[in-house]
Amino acid sequence: MQIINIKCTTCVHMHVPLNKLTCDAFVNSIPIDIINGVFDHSKRFKGDNGIIYKKAKIVTIDKTT
Repeated sequence: MQIINIKCTTCVHMHVPLNKLTCDAFVNSIPIDIINGVFDHSKRFKGDNGIIYKKAKIVTIDKTT
């Protein structure tokens, strides 16, 4: 079983569904060192085409109204 780095799942560049492990920086497959958290993709990584981690804004919906 593959463990996905939580940082990847909060990135604006991550593709859905998450089981494909792709993003705008790595359209074929996110490198294992990024997936398992060995490398912090807030810094450039070979082959990322200049696209690095950027935290997505979290939107909440108020259902009380």
